[in-house]
Amino acid sequence: MNELDISRSLPQNIVRIFKLYRPKVSAGILSVAHGGVCFEFDTGYTVVLHRTPENLTHLSSLEEFGAGQEVTKVVLPENTYESIMLRANATLQANVSYSVLFSNCEHLLNFVIHGKAESEQLRAAVIGLGVGYLLTNIVLKNQPPLLKGLAIAAGLAITINMAKKSKLQQSSQITW
Repeated sequence: MNELDISRSLPQNIVRIFKLYRPKVSAGILSVAHGGVCFEFDTGYTVVLHRTPENLTHLSSLEEFGAGQEVTKVVLPENTYESIMLRANATLQANVSYSVLFSNCEHLLNFVIHGKAESEQLRAAVIGLGVGYLLTNIVLKNQPPLLKGLAIAAGLAITINMAKKSKLQQSSQITW
């Protein structure tokens, strides 16, 4: 079995499913964790379902997903495999495009695993922007626009960094 054999449908011989996260290669203070779903077959072969701006929704090898970064994995309970497989195959068939706000890698991961396309990291960014905005209008209301802009950017950076760290340092993590 190779990647070409399963480009749009996963076979049923899955022995383990993992939730994966790794730091974005671009890094930086406003970077997020990249997420994917790893399927391990009874042959020992693994593939990762993830979404990127360049390749949209696709399957790749674990090495390609990792991109030279440390990958954190969380083993999922076996009683969830059937529904995860159904959603993963539906996602592969639909080949949804990438959108930072509505269809990013974390939306894909959460839809496949939990049935809800949502992004905790995006939610954290919105909260950070809101906190920064409130800070500028309450505490810094008489300050120069540059200082207000820096306060908003700081709120965004802090919350994104916290969300990323929570994904990369989950309590049930195992690193490859």
